[in-house]
Amino acid sequence: MSQTVAKNFSGDSLTHNEMTAIEKELENIKELTVGMMELVKEQLKRSCNALMQHDTRLASDILRYELRVNELELTIEKACEQVIALHQPVATELRFILAVFKAVSELERLADHVEGIARVLLDKEVPFNPETLAQLETEAMYSESEQMFDDIINSLNDQDTDLARTVFKRDKFLNKTFKRSTQNILEQLRDTSDGTTDSSELLRLFQVLYRLERIGDLLTNVAELIIFYLEAVVIKHKKKRKRVEKKIAEISHNHDEDGAEQNPKD
Repeated sequence: MSQTVAKNFSGDSLTHNEMTAIEKELENIKELTVGMMELVKEQLKRSCNALMQHDTRLASDILRYELRVNELELTIEKACEQVIALHQPVATELRFILAVFKAVSELERLADHVEGIARVLLDKEVPFNPETLAQLETEAMYSESEQMFDDIINSLNDQDTDLARTVFKRDKFLNKTFKRSTQNILEQLRDTSDGTTDSSELLRLFQVLYRLERIGDLLTNVAELIIFYLEAVVIKHKKKRKRVEKKIAEISHNHDEDGAEQNPKD
């Protein structure tokens, strides 16, 4: 019988029997984490189908599966605490534990947003207008969010930080789409002259789109944690430093221009 081969936390391929005790526990944590990612991704897909088809049964399923998400978060956190207490991991193994600990919290928050979308649907007695859903690019935002999930799961399984970084570009797409859709909603709410504007529906859809945009932010956080685990790089701090450096450069440039105006050349 062939044995399952997996990469250890140094990137080496090992069979289960060749793994050390800590590697086996870390592999179990990884499998649980991927399982939680898959579950929350499935919740997201359910919410998309429920919204597009006005399927209240699917929306109710999301509320029911939310309990499973919470249970997985607690199970994974407990497993991480046990590894720290028993094995005192260092370097890559410690970064993995820290990344997972934070990632499962982000996934649980993400699942809360999916639950919020389900509740928006359950509060609406009639289906959303298909034309309005299309105008607001709702399905496109769902599709991009689901692809972000795929990229994150594959990047963790394959230890591929390049794939994790693709999530950042997808998040920018979500942000731009959300901005366009929000502007569309505002314009429709202002223009009520023909009496066909359904303000209640537009406000409900704004809640959905806002939650999808936040889901993108949370998935970006998870991608950053995967990069931290694999490369020992804190992306958030690098982004913040670049913003600060850019701001300093702008201030310096403006200061130079002001000085030139006050001291014109002869």
